[in-house]
Amino acid sequence: SESLIESTIDLYGFIAEEKKIKLVSKQKENFNVSGDRTRLLQVVANLVDNAIKYSPEGTTVTIESDVSNNVGIISVIDEGSGIPESERIRIWERLYRMDASRSSAGLGLGLSLVKAIVQAHGGSVDVTANGSTGSSFSVKFPV
Repeated sequence: SESLIESTIDLYGFIAEEKKIKLVSKQKENFNVSGDRTRLLQVVANLVDNAIKYSPEGTTVTIESDVSNNVGIISVIDEGSGIPESERIRIWERLYRMDASRSSAGLGLGLSLVKAIVQAHGGSVDVTANGSTGSSFSVKFPV
């Protein structure tokens, strides 16, 4: 069966292409997460959906998978305008929305759901700044 990353790229390849965004997969090391595949796919798809939504044309969204110290990590890295540090805690709240200047579509519900699914599978999720531009969302599971 296809990996979660391959399935997500199948789902979002066309949407990314329409926005002139390059969707790239860097699978350094694959790992298995036991659990509900549909829900786990929702997690990766949601992060990619947000990354595409908040990325300017001509940029790249990268989905990486790696294993480090018995932790499997899937990261979705974008080159958008980033998330101010003051908002990084609040984006996980239900229905929270970045200020309207960024977009009319809300990040909020999606990320609270992402967090709930990941935690239900024994994992964790966080966001870091990706250099001066963009964000990196990382989902970590014990493997």
